[in-house]
Amino acid sequence: MYNLRALIKYEYKKLLQRKAVWIVTLTLMAMAAASVILPPFMTVISSNNDNGIPYYTGTAAQLYDLRKDYLQARRAQESLSDEEKAFLTAQEEDITTPFIYRYCGSYKSILATFTILSVMVSFLTAVCIPPVSAEEHSRKTDQIILCTRFGRRPAFLAKLFTAVIFSVAAALLLFISFAVPSFVIYGTEGFSAQIQFHILDCTWKLTAGQSVLILLGISIAAAIMLGCASLYLTEHFRSSIPAMGVLIGFLLISSFLNIPGQLRVLSQIWSYCPAKLISVTGGLIDHRLVPFFGTYLASYQVGPFIYLILALLFAFGGYFVWRRWQASILFPDLSVPEDDIFCCSQRLKPHRSPCMEFLGADADLRTESELKSIGKSGGCVHIHCRRIDLILEFQCIIIVFRNNGLGMPGIIFIDMGDRL
Repeated sequence: MYNLRALIKYEYKKLLQRKAVWIVTLTLMAMAAASVILPPFMTVISSNNDNGIPYYTGTAAQLYDLRKDYLQARRAQESLSDEEKAFLTAQEEDITTPFIYRYCGSYKSILATFTILSVMVSFLTAVCIPPVSAEEHSRKTDQIILCTRFGRRPAFLAKLFTAVIFSVAAALLLFISFAVPSFVIYGTEGFSAQIQFHILDCTWKLTAGQSVLILLGISIAAAIMLGCASLYLTEHFRSSIPAMGVLIGFLLISSFLNIPGQLRVLSQIWSYCPAKLISVTGGLIDHRLVPFFGTYLASYQVGPFIYLILALLFAFGGYFVWRRWQASILFPDLSVPEDDIFCCSQRLKPHRSPCMEFLGADADLRTESELKSIGKSGGCVHIHCRRIDLILEFQCIIIVFRNNGLGMPGIIFIDMGDRL
């Protein structure tokens, strides 16, 4: 455990030493605070209703009937089943009526900023995590890390822990950058205010404070998924640029691309993208439900579980890619002979470096014992093993053409033919 803490500390040191991380983080936090501070000072209030928003002048009963008709029309557009409509109608009966107004300006302001929060968290994760995770690949030190005692599982767990904690911390810091100016400007009142007074088509019995906490929980779950996804992409591509491109490209596509509601399955799956779900429209107003053991779950209830399951899949996938990449690159670099060589009378030679000789094949392919690393190589030491000996020429009746040691060793009577 101590070694894992040391590795995590080293990963954080690499992360926090990068100036780009601090610059991007502080810039996004300043932009988040400015998006809350500037609008109140830039808004011109008029008492003549020049902004084009009509006042409602009917009775309370007419207002509730108008809301009911609007919800029914919207459910028909979303292609809901009869069971889903009955479930939503039952949820409507639990909502307290008449709606009681309570001031909740700060919570209303925070709810409006969650769409920007999801985009900022995705961008910050995509920019900061891949360069740090891919540093070993870019510096060609990944093989050295693998050969160490803690180069496999502990090293990857340290990277994973660092990526997840950084993503969650980024989500919390950006949320604080939105929340603190909102509480300073609008006050802290209104946590228990009924959400239907400000979001008329919400069918869930929630307060303004509960709605903020729900979207914050979805943001944290999405941050965990993005941290694991960034690490997986970095290990898969072994580079930070493709990983950043995939994450930022998915962020842009999910922010601007909408799938029509007539395609119920595809549209509902696409609505669970962080840029879609982390918002009032996607998290609190979406009426499409998911069946779950005889009941139904709303999108804000299903979304965090989907993000956590995807985070586990990305984490395991990144770990297996890390191990496979390291092992596949290590083994081919080992020093091994290119071909198996059958040597000619190699056992009878003295202990020395092999000299240049003609190619030959040993016809005796049976198993034989290996010689010791240090010992005598036979009853004698061959001096002229690969050339014609002068003494042998005088003893032979017929001229000895050559004696190059090709084939099985045997007794020489006349010439080379006696050895074959």
